[in-house]
Amino acid sequence: MQEAFTVALLEPHESIGLAIISELERLSFVKRVLVYSRFDLTENKFLFRGAPVSNAPLDTLKDPGNKLLIYCGDDNSYHYYRSNMDFEHQWMIDASGGAFEPQMLFFDQMDLDQVKEVKLPHPIAYQYTLLLDLLHAMSEIKKVNLFAACAVSTSGSEAISDLVQQTRAVLSDDQPHYRVFPKQMAFNCLPHVFSGSEISHAKLKEIILEQIRFYFSNVDFEIDLSMIQVPVFRGHTLISHVECHHAISINQLKKDLMSHSAFEIVASPNPVEHSIFKSHIHIGEIIHHPRNEKAISVTTLADEFGFGVGAPLRALLVQKYCDIVDL
Repeated sequence: MQEAFTVALLEPHESIGLAIISELERLSFVKRVLVYSRFDLTENKFLFRGAPVSNAPLDTLKDPGNKLLIYCGDDNSYHYYRSNMDFEHQWMIDASGGAFEPQMLFFDQMDLDQVKEVKLPHPIAYQYTLLLDLLHAMSEIKKVNLFAACAVSTSGSEAISDLVQQTRAVLSDDQPHYRVFPKQMAFNCLPHVFSGSEISHAKLKEIILEQIRFYFSNVDFEIDLSMIQVPVFRGHTLISHVECHHAISINQLKKDLMSHSAFEIVASPNPVEHSIFKSHIHIGEIIHHPRNEKAISVTTLADEFGFGVGAPLRALLVQKYCDIVDL
């Protein structure tokens, strides 16, 4: 068996760091996890198999023991870490979800034999492609209108802290303060989604749509996406309005969903029970358009980190390493 090795997390904030570490704990060949940060030198709070994760000096990044680098930050530091890695013995995953380079973008069918650098899709894009892929296999997609209600975790750990502070202030009749959002987020909805990677709402929407189009590059269909920010900590509610070329059987769709490892059908999904740290996309309401048997609406709920980052990362790691490591 090949010697177990160390994984380096680059610029992880709390939510995405926890999600990635939970996936790494499943892999017997991962011996140790380290954290690298250019700007935040405070001690992190991550645990890997019950032991504290250490902050490592930047000058040890090229250490031969760091076989895998997982980048979790915004676009500002990615090129710095990339320029300081050794492609001879290291491999990098960009888990920030904010980039679009088709030759590097990982969906489950990607051939990884010679690839040293991979970018994970945005969690919303990944979740939508799984559902749309299943619908297209059934009835051939013609038109798609997507709606996403995004939790504040989309904007990072500071946004979560803002929501906590604002909620306490409102309930105490104090004046709420905000740093991440331009308006009060507590007990409110905003028509723009704010990214933790400092990507504008318009650019984030464009990235998600382009990633979905890339996955379906051989399929010709119309697609649009609307997003709003809602005052919950984690979990996206996604609504897919899909028109196909052929009639859609709801019974058959439910059977296909139940047999798919990514999905779970529940009566009334909610973020607390069916999103936070969950490793499935939870399916709620499935209905036909009242006057069109070829059109269907599906409501889903999933955790952007636990499933949106964790699921493609798990598939990627298993596909990449099962041929070189005796699992």
